[in-house]
Amino acid sequence: MNSPITPGGRRRSLVVGYASVHLGISLLWAGEEILCLYIMVRFLALPPGLAGGVFLASALANAFCDGMVGRAIVRFAWLRRAMPWLSCLAILAASAGFAALPLLAPHNPWTATLLLLIFRLGYSVADVPHNGLTRQLAAHGADLMAARVRAIGSAVATLAIGLVAALIQAGSGNDPHRAAMLAGCVALAALALMTPLPFLLRGDSLHIEPPEADPAPRWSPALWRFCVATMLGLAPIAATAKALLHIDVVEGAIGPLALLVATVARLGAIWLWSPIAGRIGSRQALGWAYAVCGMTALLLPWTKSMGNAVTLLLAWFGLGSGGVAFLSWAVLTDAIKRDGQNGAARFTAAFSVYTMATKIALGLAALLVGTWLSFSGITTHADPHQFLMLGLLVMLACSLAGVAIAREPGHTPSSGFRDA
Repeated sequence: MNSPITPGGRRRSLVVGYASVHLGISLLWAGEEILCLYIMVRFLALPPGLAGGVFLASALANAFCDGMVGRAIVRFAWLRRAMPWLSCLAILAASAGFAALPLLAPHNPWTATLLLLIFRLGYSVADVPHNGLTRQLAAHGADLMAARVRAIGSAVATLAIGLVAALIQAGSGNDPHRAAMLAGCVALAALALMTPLPFLLRGDSLHIEPPEADPAPRWSPALWRFCVATMLGLAPIAATAKALLHIDVVEGAIGPLALLVATVARLGAIWLWSPIAGRIGSRQALGWAYAVCGMTALLLPWTKSMGNAVTLLLAWFGLGSGGVAFLSWAVLTDAIKRDGQNGAARFTAAFSVYTMATKIALGLAALLVGTWLSFSGITTHADPHQFLMLGLLVMLACSLAGVAIAREPGHTPSSGFRDA
């Protein structure tokens, strides 16, 4: 007779499966956000401003898809039942869309736009229910573990993409085959890691939850205030990260590795910000993380005069941006609870509102960088001094976002962060 699955074994299998899926999804997310604009400018030979507009259009479409998928999950029971099988098609479409981008014909924004839309649609259908799985983990007492899994998985994925970006930058000329090979390896790895998603969704209460008697949308003031502040702060942080691929921060080898250095530091952000959040509260800690990123952008124009200290500045940026990524999920969960969004479908839909905001912010970041490159008359190898005006804008926006989030009333510091 088969032995029953113990609660501890069930929790372990959930965490392992969730970690695998999150790492795969994060690889595609980081790859698209970090490399897409660079690939369109360098290999597809699109004008930087146009490339930024294409990226923004795809990000807005992605945000719209997140909202529609979340809303449809609340309204339609048949969609909740079909979600495990739809997720299979979604991860295939997203992986293939990412891998094919460097191979597109140059000087053609329409094919790039179409491919990005395919990627974004597939990504939304996989990502929205994946985010909703955190509720199942919380029900098994693994919510803090899930937060660490998300933070570590995102940092590892960004580190891997940072290495890929350095390898692409190291190639001479504009031959796309090296970039296509590297993007294909990332896509295959992501596809393999995301294979547990349909099985996890089969075991989720979302799969069997009955339709709501009142599927009308509910006003969520705490969630919307947090999302607006996140858009204000995340867009300039993402713009700084994207700009690093186009700036020669110093003379020598560290220039192409700038993003990689910042990404390595993100791994340490989890252990740096956890005790800080436990002492002063997650909202206040998140406000300070935004301030750290703003200060980095303000100092970036003077990196060539810093010598080896530029490595510390890049690591400082990694710690700040990693703190924003880690703490935002804690504050988001708190906002959802305060708004009373109970039930698997409602919880998943609330997460989709947040991902909508982040994707709009990241699209605006690409447009911001593309516009900056166009006005500066550069594509790659920009002098750091040319980042000054953009750096001032980043500092201002990060400061406003940090203050808005820190001043919002929230829960007291939790013991969970002390143990995280």
